[in-house]
Amino acid sequence: MKRFATGLSVLVFGLTLSTAQAAEPAAAAAPISPAAVEQIVLAQKLAAIGAARKDPLLLLAAAQLRGSLDETPVPATEKFDSLDEILNSAREYGQGREDILAIADDIAAGSSRGWQPGGSYCFGSSCSGSGF
Repeated sequence: MKRFATGLSVLVFGLTLSTAQAAEPAAAAAPISPAAVEQIVLAQKLAAIGAARKDPLLLLAAAQLRGSLDETPVPATEKFDSLDEILNSAREYGQGREDILAIADDIAAGSSRGWQPGGSYCFGSSCSGSGF
């Protein structure tokens, strides 16, 4: 557990340091595109939430995003995807990988609360039959 906490601290510190360095023009060899900056900021926010919740999956998602910067802009959304839509996409993109399917199933099983489209927040049984 101590090794995980140390690794987590290193990951978060590394993301913070990398983001700070990327934001300094003198530290960068080449200009950073607006799309890459959006991804760095999104990864940093995800890492911060992951650290606050002590959630290794959020931290790994942040690290994956931070480690794979490209020129893809963060798309503007007109609607919020439901949890089922997000999980179904993850399962599809996982191409049958058992680890991805198991993680998606675990998240689906633990999703008895959360923000719902339409601006409501539900807990446990208040989510069932809500029409979302």
